[in-house]
Amino acid sequence: MPRNVFTVEQKIEGLEKALASRRTPRWLKPNMRLYLEELRALCRGDHAEAQRLRQERKELRRQRRKRKAMRKGG
Repeated sequence: MPRNVFTVEQKIEGLEKALASRRTPRWLKPNMRLYLEELRALCRGDHAEAQRLRQERKELRRQRRKRKAMRKGG
């Protein structure tokens, strides 16, 4: 069983700090913003909005993988 299980509020706080940090890579920020909005929607109890944001994150990841594969020559 995992020892460090963060609450949704702790995850939100950590994501806000990471997004504000200059050290967070630029390519990670769009996905992190969507995840932050998804967590906020879950806190509000808006599960439909959270599901929509999750699908948007999946699509963003799929596009990034597709671009990477094209650069490799796949």
